[in-house]
Amino acid sequence: MRNTRTRRRGFDKRYRSRLYSIRFLEDLRDFPEAPSILSEGDSWFGYPFGKDLNDHIAELGSFNIRHFEKAGDELVDDMMDGRQRKLITKALKEDQFELMLYSGGGNDIAADNLTHYILPNGSGIGPYGRVNKASVNARIKQLKDAYIELINLVEHHQTHCPIVVHGYSNIIPSDEGFKILGFKITGPWVKPTMDKKGVPDQQQGEIINYIMDLFNVVLLELDKKYATFHYIDLRKEKLSKSDWANEIHPTTKGFKKLSKHYEQKIKELVPSAFLKAASTFRG
Repeated sequence: MRNTRTRRRGFDKRYRSRLYSIRFLEDLRDFPEAPSILSEGDSWFGYPFGKDLNDHIAELGSFNIRHFEKAGDELVDDMMDGRQRKLITKALKEDQFELMLYSGGGNDIAADNLTHYILPNGSGIGPYGRVNKASVNARIKQLKDAYIELINLVEHHQTHCPIVVHGYSNIIPSDEGFKILGFKITGPWVKPTMDKKGVPDQQQGEIINYIMDLFNVVLLELDKKYATFHYIDLRKEKLSKSDWANEIHPTTKGFKKLSKHYEQKIKELVPSAFLKAASTFRG
């Protein structure tokens, strides 16, 4: 189906700019039958090269998407705090959405934060006793509280707007970071911390994914507790090493594999996105 995301992407570099709201209004005009979606997230929804998870989800149907995602954002300190929260709140007040797509929490655990959760010895919990119980539990609680805050925020301003979130696929720690023209710009985000803590290479994946599993458990708990909150378990897709562009970001092919796990849920929540009238391209 033709849709607003693929129509704009690649033809207008201003797409990822302050003209988000103008692009959304144009899409409402050009696709009046398509449902409106509010999208917020980290680099899994806003990866600067190729097609990310959000791009592939958008291709499942036809949607008018109001974008707020930004690579590098943390759920607690960026997406649910300060200016970004104000922008999301403003959008929720201005328009009624049929769905919210949300990607957040990975950066709160990996990257610079990871050093607080890994111990230099086996005195903790999890695989090989390398996980700092107090620090990890405190962070997981922060993430849970942030999502509850999001649920309440959306319910306060929207008549009916389900929220669809995801956990993260099993990470394969490596020396690969984000590169442009072969030059490393940032990352890696996991292996350097593990190395500094003296964690052997063969143990690193098991340890980081133990922590990510704790996050996935919380998302599942929220799914069961709140009728408007829907969790997609991306761990069901076993990505191979070739499906990863670097330590924590899949390739375009990898993101496409993950997006398939959204299809049935989105069809249930916004069936109008899959009607013929919604996909009519009038550009």
